[in-house]
Amino acid sequence: FWRFGGGDVVCGEAGGGARGVMPALHDHVGPSLALVEAECTAALAELARTSAEEFMRSCGLGEKLAALQTAEAQPQVPMATMIGLEPLALAASMRSFYSTLFQRGDALVASVELLSSAALGRQAVLATARTLAATHQHITSLVLRPGAGYEQPGAILLHTPEEVQTLLDVQ
Repeated sequence: FWRFGGGDVVCGEAGGGARGVMPALHDHVGPSLALVEAECTAALAELARTSAEEFMRSCGLGEKLAALQTAEAQPQVPMATMIGLEPLALAASMRSFYSTLFQRGDALVASVELLSSAALGRQAVLATARTLAATHQHITSLVLRPGAGYEQPGAILLHTPEEVQTLLDVQ
């Protein structure tokens, strides 16, 4: 069988005894392996991105993200006065975000069990969790920003970024 280890292609027997290193084969296969690894990494990143977007849409924050970008670009306008970011509207979406987090647990990636290995599934779930935690952190910073206009930010942000990170297991 062929075993890939330490960057070399090793020809070995099922019992583990190596017959020799074949650097010429590695020189031929190495670039292809690097390309496959890069494509796998890109595919996992895309899966995590689309899973996070689906999560945000499912809890009503998908539409709010564009408004949040606009608010970030216009710091002179109180966020609380922008359409879709009014205190009650944002609070409802954030409550839905937290509720969805608690309901889904670590089931953040749809059909993750269809991936070719459990390790890839764990990587996809972890990348999605990190994206969600970073998004929550960013929303928190915008709501707490001076001049945002939210008189009671605690009514919108029911959990701290640290609590969300703990829940998502991404500390």
